Formats: sequence, structure tokens, C-alpha cells
Amino acid sequence: MPNYYPEQVPRAFQIMKGGGVAMTRALAKECKDLGVKFFYQTRARKILINKKREVSGVLAVTKEKEVPISSKSVIVATGGYAGSKELMKKYCPAYSEDLVQFGMPINVGDGLRMTVGAGAATEGLGLLQLIGPRFATSSYIAAIVVEPNTIWLNKRGERFVDESLSFRWPEAANALARQPDKICYNVFDEKIKQIFMGEGINRGWIKYPTGTKMMELDKEIRAQRSKGEIKISDSWEEIAKWMGLVPQVLKATIEEYNGFCDQNYDPTFAKDPRFLIPVRTPPFYVLKCHQGFHGTVGGIKINQRMEVLGKDDQPIHGLYAAGSDTGGWQGDTYCLDLSGSTFAFAVSSGRIAGENAVQYALGE
Repeated sequence: MPNYYPEQVPRAFQIMKGGGVAMTRALAKECKDLGVKFFYQTRARKILINKKREVSGVLAVTKEKEVPISSKSVIVATGGYAGSKELMKKYCPAYSEDLVQFGMPINVGDGLRMTVGAGAATEGLGLLQLIGPRFATSSYIAAIVVEPNTIWLNKRGERFVDESLSFRWPEAANALARQPDKICYNVFDEKIKQIFMGEGINRGWIKYPTGTKMMELDKEIRAQRSKGEIKISDSWEEIAKWMGLVPQVLKATIEEYNGFCDQNYDPTFAKDPRFLIPVRTPPFYVLKCHQGFHGTVGGIKINQRMEVLGKDDQPIHGLYAAGSDTGGWQGDTYCLDLSGSTFAFAVSSGRIAGENAVQYALGE
């Protein structure tokens, strides 16, 4: 497996300043200026289809009653179904209760349910944008578990990948997905912790970019310790017991890794020597990490006009879909070289869907 170094990786996601919030505010203002009507606290329940297989509207629900809304075209854009445990269990082979969601929990799959109910075919159903490893209870600590100068161990006490693959976190997530229970133990010692605090981090993560000095790390680790996902000890035997390992197994792994550091060469994974730092200075720190994911991608089959396709691969007239609700445009590994692609596809596919939906409604 090839090494990936920081200089080979995009430094930032390709997202506009202010992100989705700024864009949504600008678009909402424009819509209001044009007289577009908004329905707040109103949930779409069903897409209405007539006998000619044409959209005739949507059945919506408010707190008081059902509200039928007539329309010649409908666009589905509900952001996937990552917030629905029911749909995640049903469609995603990679799903488990231990997955740490990084995306929006409010996306519960209403669009998928409605379009499938209207006769839509599916494509790419079950794909997750995996992240890994992730520390569940603290975003501050999450920034250091992906640092390449730590050791990653699975539940068998084995290294399973070159830790500098964290610079390509979708590929690191794939490696983690193959481990028992998708669990990764992140291991480092006091010396490495002081590097994080005094010299800064190498990879960086969202709010904590490359070079950030994690001055509050010791305080945060000890604050999170009571939640059961962190072990601090001077004893490898004690740590092995906490991990559920035979002590000799853990010791052998650590000693082998330290030997690689001493010779400045990792014959197992060819890890970049810059990140080979032995783990010998107690106390030792072990963080239990999990598979994470941004959200779901896929489900609704569309064509290039963003028309929703039925099971016969023919359009359901007047029905369109956009963004992460749709499938066929994203594989099972997030493309880091095209970072921000989900955001960009939501914008571009939404525009295409909107233009075509208007033309259809006007009979053009």
C-alpha cells in the first residue's frame, strides 16, 4: 500500500465561504423576493401520481391536518437517510450501532420512502461516506486519533494499516471497516502527547488544522476518561486487560513497532519514517475509536436530467431528485481529490432538477 504524505492531500474542502448556511440564506432570500411560498413545520408524506404515471402533487402533514398540494412537478431533496436507524439497518451492510455519525441526524429518509412508494427504482442504495477512525465523545480528541505518529491496533492487538493513511481518510476508513467490530485502538505515549501539545498536529481535522497546538489535550483526555473509551496506564499488562488481550500479544506488537522506529524503517507497512516515533515513555494512552461516517449517498435512480426513473428505467413524469438522495454518481469510497463533491453535486443537481422541473410544469 503506498504512503500518502500531507503535501499530496488537498488542504481544504472545496466549499464556499460560510458553507451551506450562507448559501441557503442567500437562496431563501432570493426565493422570498420572487414570491416563492414556504411551508414551515410541514412534512411531505406521499408523492401523488395519477393513472398516466404523472406527478399530480404531494400530500403533506402539518400539526393539525393533512394538506394536499397540487403540482405538475416535484423535486425530492431530503439529504439521505443517515438519521433513520430503521433504514440504515435495512439498507446498509456496513451499519452497526457503534458507527459514529458526523453528518446530519435530521435526514431520516422521507425522500427515499416517498419516491420508492411512487414506483421509483433504486441505485447505489446502502452506500455510506465512511470516515475512520473516529473518537465518539470529543471532537477535540478526534483531531489526534488520526495523527500518523500514533499506533492503530484492532481488537486482536494487531496493526492493520500504515497509520499515515489517515491523510487519505476514506481509504483509512475502508481499512478499518475490515477489522473486528470496526474498532480501532489508538495508542501513544507521554512523549507523543507532548508533541501534540507543544509542536502541533500533522494532519489536522476540521476545526483544528495542521500545526494546531493541542494545549488542552491533557485536560480533555482526563475529562473524557470516565466515559470508558480511554485508558491511561504505566502498565501494558493493565492496558491489555482493558482491551481484552493477552498481555504478551500487546507487548509483542508494541516491541515490534518500537524496533521499526529504532531502525527508521517499517518493513510491514512502509510507514513514512517521519512518523515512526517509539512508544516507550509512560504513561501510555489508549483511545477506543469507531468507524465514522458523514452520511448516506444513493437510493433514488435518476437520469442526466435528474428525472426519477421507474423500475422499467423510464422517467416518472414530473418527478425529480437531487443531492445525496440520488445514486449512481458516487462510489463506495469518497473521492478526496474532489473534496466537497457531495456539496457540489447537491448544488449542481439541484439546479438541473429545478430547471427541468419548471420546464416540465410549463409544458416545455
